[in-house]
Amino acid sequence: MQEPSYLIAIAFIKQSGRLAMPLGGKSLHIDITDTDSILNVGKEITLDLLLRVLQRSEKKELGQAAGRNSLLLLRIPMGATQELLPKIKSQWLETGDQERFLSSARDFSENIWSVEYIKYEGVKFTSIFDKEVQ
Repeated sequence: MQEPSYLIAIAFIKQSGRLAMPLGGKSLHIDITDTDSILNVGKEITLDLLLRVLQRSEKKELGQAAGRNSLLLLRIPMGATQELLPKIKSQWLETGDQERFLSSARDFSENIWSVEYIKYEGVKFTSIFDKEVQ
């Protein structure tokens, strides 16, 4: 039986000159396997995260810390949430090295999407890594 997946929305931000990585997540039911259903859940998680980030902006100046990949959605095995994600989060907070973060995340992620808003199109998820394709 396949291990349940977890969706994690991650914002890479800089607040008052310091790196921060707020995140939010939700477990996926095993029967949710099609990409459209997964991304619908991802939209909910991303919206929740962005509202929390917006609230943080009231306290201090806030900006993106990783350009186009400042907002990501990762699909990872449940076990990685406790073991691997905290490790690469800590590394990124120390170094700000986005390529290193993505490289490490690829090792255990089932898929990684960048999330952006495109005028007249809405919220778009673009797969930047998909193990099923490789």
